Amino acid sequence: MAQDPAKFDQLQIEPGAVGTRLINRATDGSLRFTDPSAGALTLSQLAGLRNIAGVLIVGKSGSGAAYTTVQAALDAIPATSDPVTDPYIVLIGPGRYAETLNIVRNGVSLVGLGGVILDPLQTTPNGVGAYHTVVVQAALGTIPRSVALHNLTIRNFHDNYACVRVSGGAGSGVGSLGVVLYNCVLSPEAPGGNRGVWATAVNRVSALWCSEASSTGLALDLIENVADFGAKGSILTACEFTYDTADPQPSLVPTGYRLLDTQLLGSTLNPALRVSLTGDSEFAASGVLCDGNVDVAGDRAAVFSQCQITDLTIGDSAQVVLLDSSRGTLAAAGTATLAEPRVSGAVAFAAEATKDVVFDAPGPDDAYAVAVEADDDLGGSWWVTNKTAAGFRINVPAPVTLDVIWVATR
Repeated sequence: MAQDPAKFDQLQIEPGAVGTRLINRATDGSLRFTDPSAGALTLSQLAGLRNIAGVLIVGKSGSGAAYTTVQAALDAIPATSDPVTDPYIVLIGPGRYAETLNIVRNGVSLVGLGGVILDPLQTTPNGVGAYHTVVVQAALGTIPRSVALHNLTIRNFHDNYACVRVSGGAGSGVGSLGVVLYNCVLSPEAPGGNRGVWATAVNRVSALWCSEASSTGLALDLIENVADFGAKGSILTACEFTYDTADPQPSLVPTGYRLLDTQLLGSTLNPALRVSLTGDSEFAASGVLCDGNVDVAGDRAAVFSQCQITDLTIGDSAQVVLLDSSRGTLAAAGTATLAEPRVSGAVAFAAEATKDVVFDAPGPDDAYAVAVEADDDLGGSWWVTNKTAAGFRINVPAPVTLDVIWVATR
C-alpha cells in the first residue's frame, strides 16, 4: 500500500558534527544543498555546467567531474566542432595531469581553473616514451584551425621536445584562425635542451601575457615557416625565428613575426634571438628587452623599435633597422645593411689631409649628414666627399696630425 510522502521544510544531516549540512528549498524553489566545504549550491547549479552543450569538465579522480583526464575530454569532442557554429570548451579543475595531449579538433579551448599543471606522460627526463606535452596538428580527418590554451602551466622534461608543439606542412590549414596561448606558464626543463613553443609550417600562433623559464638555461622557442607569429606582454627564453620559401609553407601568405613589450631572458645559448628570413616574411620588435646577443640573417627586413639588445650580428643580405634602440658591439658580414638614427666614431689624422671612414656595416643608402669635432684647428675648414652607404671621406685644406670625432645622423 502506497504511503503518503514525508514532508519537511529542511533536513539536517549529522547535526552533531562540526559544520552545517542541510537539504532544503532555495528562494527560487530549487533544491539546495549546504555543507561546510562547498557552501550552498542548488541542484540546478550542480547540474548546470555538465548540461551545457560544448562544455566538458575535467577533474581529478573523486571530484565528480565527467572526465578524469584531459585527453578523454578531447576525444569526446565531435569532428563537427567549429569555433563559430559548434565550439567546445574543456574546463580543467585544479591539479597535475601527466598525459600527452593531442588536439586535432577545430574550435577547442582548454581553460585551467585554478592551479592546473600539464606534464608529459613520461615525467622522467628522457625516459621511455619521451614526447611533447601538448601537440596541435591535423589528424582523424579534422584540422585544428582555431585552438586556445588559457591559464595553464605546461612542462616538458625531454631533450628536443616541446611544451607546446604546433605542427603543419605544405599548404597546412592548422592555425588559420589562430593557435593562442593566453596567460600560460611554460617550463621547458630538459637536461639537454628543449622548447617552450615549437611551431612548424602552420599559420597563426600567438603568445599573450605568457611566462616562460628554464632552470637548465638551454630552452629555445623555435618558430619556423609560420605565416604569422606574435608575442605580447610575455617573458620568453631564447627564440629562433626562421622562414625560407624553399621549405614547406602553410596555406596563408606570410605576414611576419612580431614581439611587443616582451622580454627575452636569454640563456647559455648564443644568440638569445636569432632571425633568419629568406624569400618572404618580416620581423618587427617593439619595446623588447633582450638579455642576450642578437643574430639577424637572410634577405628580409628586421626592425627594432625602442628595444634594448646586447651585441648584434648581421649577415647575408638582411636589412636591419634600429629606431630609438640601444645595442652593444656590431659584427657585419655579407651585404647586410644597418640603418640607425645615429652612428659615431673617431679617426686619427697623421700628417694627412684626407681620412676615409668606413662604417662597421653599410647603411641602406647615403642619405645621412656628417658632423666632425676635433681638439685642434682642422686647417680652417673641413668638408665631406666620397659619401656612400658604406662610409665617407673627411677632407681638410692641409695635412694635420690630430684625432677627429665624427657623427653620422639619418
